Amino acid sequence: MSFKPFLAAAASFAAAIAVFALLYAFAKPPGMPESGAMEPLNNGGMFVEYGDNVYYWECSGDSWERESLNMRAFSPVRETVNRLTKLKPGGAKTVLYEGAGSGGISIIGDRAYFELFELIGDDWIVAIHSITLGGGGPVRLGDGEILGTDGRRLIFSRSGNREIWAYDSRSNESLSICEGLNELTFIAAEDETIYYAELKKTEDGFKQLFRSVSIYGDSSKILFEPPAVEGAPVIRAQIYGESIFSSYGYYGGSEGLYNGGVILMFDKHTGKGGIVAGKSEAFTSGSLPVDQAFYLRKEKEATFLYWHESGLKLEKWSWDNPAVRMNILTGETSRAKFIAEGVNRPFIVDGKYYVYLDDSGEMVPLIDANGENGLNTVLAIAGDWVYFKDEEVNRKPEDDIGWREMYERQYADICRTNIVSGETETLFEY
Repeated sequence: MSFKPFLAAAASFAAAIAVFALLYAFAKPPGMPESGAMEPLNNGGMFVEYGDNVYYWECSGDSWERESLNMRAFSPVRETVNRLTKLKPGGAKTVLYEGAGSGGISIIGDRAYFELFELIGDDWIVAIHSITLGGGGPVRLGDGEILGTDGRRLIFSRSGNREIWAYDSRSNESLSICEGLNELTFIAAEDETIYYAELKKTEDGFKQLFRSVSIYGDSSKILFEPPAVEGAPVIRAQIYGESIFSSYGYYGGSEGLYNGGVILMFDKHTGKGGIVAGKSEAFTSGSLPVDQAFYLRKEKEATFLYWHESGLKLEKWSWDNPAVRMNILTGETSRAKFIAEGVNRPFIVDGKYYVYLDDSGEMVPLIDANGENGLNTVLAIAGDWVYFKDEEVNRKPEDDIGWREMYERQYADICRTNIVSGETETLFEY
């Protein structure tokens, strides 16, 4: 059994991190992130499989903050030097570069692109660097943060996500695609078009204007304009066929629920569409909103959208919170014993990580949520391998901030498990 079938390309957050990132397109190779190129199997991730090799940052214990309010995510230490490593078949390692990097890696042609922290005067910035896959020819492309790639161009942001640029790997030129006074959220790069959302303040609150623009910098156009919400709206978007689907609404922070969520569907060329899940009244308080995660599946001749209702008394990933299943053509809905999460986004059910690698609806088991040291956290999926962190974490209740719990990191093993054979190996420890 192989998890490397090629599906049609598109748009990640991963990330890893993501934070994120990285937003799913219809049909792409398993393991690819939300905005990956076709060549590497998870281009833009913390572990990138390209050819016969795997590329990643090998870090030390000093690379991460000791304490965090998220038990599965500790912030990087900006001044720590880590090693960009190439893992060859058989386990041999080659260090390609040393620098203050720890995040995602993107590969175009024979070069790897990555971000480094740099101290300029008294301020830390993020800059994009590149080397060959053999470790030579280092180039600094300038300040910015990588958003994704379309297989030829590196898409990145500048000026606090108020500018989107494209670096052409063939001409070695960087082009300004769009800029403005508002924050921009990258969705996908596809067919020489960039899809993004622009956060805009209005008299009624905030809204995200969904836009598209040619890679050559032609004037952008508004594809879809949803209603305004109380706070800055959260979006999760996915291109599926000729349509863009996006959850949209205001995240209610301390209550831990998606307060006022709907799901939008509109044509990626014309913008024609509207709200397909939830109601516009859901933006007011007192309603049971739609969770921001959703899943799209082709069943016979129809496409079905799955999502979960969200609320304080509903456990998100539980068989006790069945998904809503809707035929997007007829609008008919029913209940389904199904976990609605996006492709390549791992989730935990009954103490185990699962993932959808495509739109078949098959839940692929990955690893246990608890490891030998304590917590397992999935970092990336590349080919038939899942990469994860097995970390010992202790609670520090005396340092809690309000309802948020403080955790202290002890040590970790960075491992990978073959999804098919179950073989597990440790890559490094810190």
